[in-house]
Amino acid sequence: MKNKKNRRRRRVAPAGLMLISVFALGGVWFADAVRRAVDPPSGVVVWQETTKAAILENTQVTEPTKATTAPDPTEPETPAETILIQDAAAELFEPEETLPEGFTTVPMDEAGICKGSLLQIDQNHAFNDTVGELTTFHGKNASYRMKRLDFNIRPEVLEAMNTMGNAYVSDTGTVNLMIYSTMAPYDAVGSLYPDALPDRSSGYCLDFCILNPDETINKIKEPNAWLKEHAWEYGFVFSYTEADAAETGVNAAPYHLRYIGRLHAGIMHEQGVSLTGYFNLLKGQTMDAPLHYTLGETQYSVYYVPSEGVTTEVPVPEGKDYEISGNNSDGYIVTVKG
Repeated sequence: MKNKKNRRRRRVAPAGLMLISVFALGGVWFADAVRRAVDPPSGVVVWQETTKAAILENTQVTEPTKATTAPDPTEPETPAETILIQDAAAELFEPEETLPEGFTTVPMDEAGICKGSLLQIDQNHAFNDTVGELTTFHGKNASYRMKRLDFNIRPEVLEAMNTMGNAYVSDTGTVNLMIYSTMAPYDAVGSLYPDALPDRSSGYCLDFCILNPDETINKIKEPNAWLKEHAWEYGFVFSYTEADAAETGVNAAPYHLRYIGRLHAGIMHEQGVSLTGYFNLLKGQTMDAPLHYTLGETQYSVYYVPSEGVTTEVPVPEGKDYEISGNNSDGYIVTVKG
């Protein structure tokens, strides 16, 4: 039996040990490379010689969401900046409306809508104008009677009433028309007409009653036959009728007349419309297509101009007499003489 202590041990030199390690690591690296080539890990692109299209095919690109409607290939795409510039230029160089030859404009401020003799005055359109000069009936003639002489009225209404009163007496042979109130309801106890009619404060209105031979008075419950037939000839019309009650918010007042002038009262009579109907009719008459009317030997044209806000340039003919009245609602009524 050999003694183990006397057996010589073999040793590996350092250079050999290093060589063995290199071979071992190389084997591991080779095995891993083979595995990766066969089954590459997720998210890793294996680089290989290929075309650019193949590389992009393996690359995920995120693009912003686009409209589902495809652009028309036949139309060139216009940049947004160009569109904005074109729109601004169109607005900047938009041609202004030109006036017909022989016309000019008069600037009317918004407050002018509530001023004039052709105001629509009812429950929806209050009277907000200033009355101006007033007079009393001390200058009346003998063709009609007064409840009180100190009632206030516009001078042109007094003049028209004197003329109409003369015609009334000439046709009827009686002096039985009495003016019962004007700018306010007669406030005595038992007044015939206590109603607060919207246009009374304008100074253009008269309330009538019938004076009996015994000096008693009767309330007018139906339009007086002569006034209904002839009042328009002197510029007077009935402010509130049964036909207009729904629109004006005022019950019929057959005793209440308003002065609007012979021209406009004549047009109302010719057209067969009420005062409210006349205001509605005028809104369809423009500068290019006015309403024409001949009074005596003089022709007149009437047209409506809608308000444009703070200031409205109202067209009027040069060298002609004209009047501009607000309609107390949404525009201006122009009356041209000649």
